[in-house]
Amino acid sequence: MFWGILVHAGTVAPVSMFQRIGELSGLVRMESFFLISGLLSWMILNKHGTAVVLKKRALVIGLPFAVSLLLLNPLTNWLIHNYHNPPQSFGGFLAGRQIDPVAGPINWHLHLWFLAALIVYTLLAPWIKRGVDVGMRFLAPKSSIRSEELRFLALSTAVVAGCLGARIVFEFALEAWLPESLEFVARSVGNYLPFYALGMLLSAAAGLRGVFSQVHLVQTTLA
Repeated sequence: MFWGILVHAGTVAPVSMFQRIGELSGLVRMESFFLISGLLSWMILNKHGTAVVLKKRALVIGLPFAVSLLLLNPLTNWLIHNYHNPPQSFGGFLAGRQIDPVAGPINWHLHLWFLAALIVYTLLAPWIKRGVDVGMRFLAPKSSIRSEELRFLALSTAVVAGCLGARIVFEFALEAWLPESLEFVARSVGNYLPFYALGMLLSAAAGLRGVFSQVHLVQTTLA
C-alpha cells in the first residue's frame, strides 16, 4: 500500500527520483499484492467454504468494480481527455465526438484491472485450493528446515516458469484474437496468477511460509 502511494504521488512531476521509485516499485508491488490476496483467500475458503466466499466476494469485489466502471471511470476518462486534449463537454465525450488521435491514457478499465484479475482468481480459487490441499499431502510434516528451503526454491522457480508460460501463451495464442481493449487485463491475469497461487500455498504450508518470511542471501542474489 505504501509503495502504491509513493508511485502514484510521484506521477505529479517528471522528477528522476520519483521515476526511480516507480521502477523499483514495479518490480515487487503488484506481485506482493496478489501473493497476499492468495494467502488470505486460502484462509477464508478453509474457514467459510466456497459458496459463502463466492457470495461475499461478489459483494466486496464485484459491486465496487461495477459501480466504479459505470459511475467513476467515464468521468475520470473525460477529465483525462480534457487534460491532454482540447476541452470537450461530458456529453460530447460519451457520444464519441473526440479528435483523432486522442492523447492521454484513456481506457475503459483504468485502475480497475486488478479487480478484474481478482474476480477471475476468485472463480479459480476453489480449484487452486483443491490442488494446494492435494500438494500438502506430499509436504511431509517430518521435513527438515533444509528440505523446506529446497522446496521453496523449487516453488520460486515454478512461479518464474509460470509467469513466463503465461506470457508466452498470451503473446502466441491469445493476443492475435483478443480485442485490444482486453489485452492489458488478459495479460495481467496471466502474469499475476502464479503469485496468487503461491500465496495460497504459503497460507496452507507453515514451513514454507516460515522460509518465505526470512531473508536468504543466496536466493535473494539469484532473484
